[in-house]
Amino acid sequence: MRYNRCYLESAQRFPDVSRLERTDMELFDLIDELSVSPEFRLDVGFEVGDLLLLNNHAVLHSRTEYEDFDEPEQKRHMLRLWLTLQQGRELPPDFWGDMHSSHCGPGRGGITPRDMIATHNSASFGGSFRHQ
Repeated sequence: MRYNRCYLESAQRFPDVSRLERTDMELFDLIDELSVSPEFRLDVGFEVGDLLLLNNHAVLHSRTEYEDFDEPEQKRHMLRLWLTLQQGRELPPDFWGDMHSSHCGPGRGGITPRDMIATHNSASFGGSFRHQ
């Protein structure tokens, strides 16, 4: 599911966008209610060095507000890495809108990880890597 209520409602300013109906708004209300329910919600507290990987096409997620430190050495430093799977799940052709054309293939932007297998090789530092 790709859901951002603000974007969906904001799109109503364009005359060629289909009008949202009462049932659409009720569905948005239900998604908003369920997404904050303790039954379906998981809050994650991050510590220095933590890494979180998730699939944007499989996990509905958001970020909460935080209070940063004044001291530069304590400021939050967060990096984002967008990985793309060359054999990921199929998405509808119009999923990306006009951003991507159909000739882009299975990659969806981002960095494609190289699948590597460690093999034992005493000539190197505890093993070598070969692409598979």
